[in-house]
Amino acid sequence: MKILVTGFDLWSGVSINPSWENIKDLPTKVSGHTIKVAKISVVYSKIKNEMESLITTEKPDLIISFGLASSIQRPRVESYGWNWASNGSDADGVNPNGRLNKEDNARVGYKTTFDYTQVQEWIKGSEFTSYASTDAGDFLCNANIFYSLQKLDNDLLNTPYMFVHVPSETTMALDTQKKFVKLIIQKAVQEMNQMLDWSTGTSTSTTTPPTNTSDTTTSTTFQIQSNLLTNVATTDINMSTSSLSYKYTALQRTDSGKYGFKGTFVNNTSNDITMNITVDQIADSNKTITLKPGSNDVATTWTVDGASPSIYYSNTLRVQSDSYSGISIKSSTLQFGKVV
Repeated sequence: MKILVTGFDLWSGVSINPSWENIKDLPTKVSGHTIKVAKISVVYSKIKNEMESLITTEKPDLIISFGLASSIQRPRVESYGWNWASNGSDADGVNPNGRLNKEDNARVGYKTTFDYTQVQEWIKGSEFTSYASTDAGDFLCNANIFYSLQKLDNDLLNTPYMFVHVPSETTMALDTQKKFVKLIIQKAVQEMNQMLDWSTGTSTSTTTPPTNTSDTTTSTTFQIQSNLLTNVATTDINMSTSSLSYKYTALQRTDSGKYGFKGTFVNNTSNDITMNITVDQIADSNKTITLKPGSNDVATTWTVDGASPSIYYSNTLRVQSDSYSGISIKSSTLQFGKVV
């Protein structure tokens, strides 16, 4: 998997920003995972462009961003990014003093994937403690959260994202902060059912393997509000002999929002298999899924615009795919429904 870790650049006249200092020397390869570190500008417009570009080009499986809050005594885990900025000017002298996204239909805010609740479990028994926070402030760090989660939402990506504020280096020594940062990254990876051992880390220049551009994930990163699936078989399905075409309970045109599909697909071959999953009556709903040999937990979403009459046919939706040799489905794991 690929892990994107970001910190912030320096302000003029400042020699150290711990959010960057803590991550700049992270190894590029650890336990088979690729770590991409990126320094984010302290300018509103650049934050948006840089985070969006990184998400598009790097296609990370996990994003962990860090920022500096010089007033805190220990790390603070942020749970939300809000559509607001008013706490002074950035390095270019710009102060939005209002909504970051001024469009009429812009979201008020977004919730991070991993928040204080998870982090408390991760650091239990360690030397570290942390704050919980539902307000990242109305400055550059909050903008990072908002713009990142907005991009993920707009692109229908389920990539887990978290943001942690760290104290100044005078309040908490950098060596201690770096240990905390590594622990957080390690635990976040483990939360996705993967392992990470820092002792295996290397910083040699290697060719990055092809990025999996599918929505396949080793962790279900969203919750299904209600399972709408009505005709799931009780036994596993062999897709060599049958296609996936499940009909779900009727949805009215007013049932707009984000819908998710989950299931465990088993690739019984020794090679990657690429398959397509679509939802009929939703334009451009095709999702390309790359299944690695063995068991694959698939989780993907679609946005349903209930105001558009062209979306529905007989007020039903179906998730479907063609037959694929070598793939079987654990039917008991299949879910389709509205995302919480």
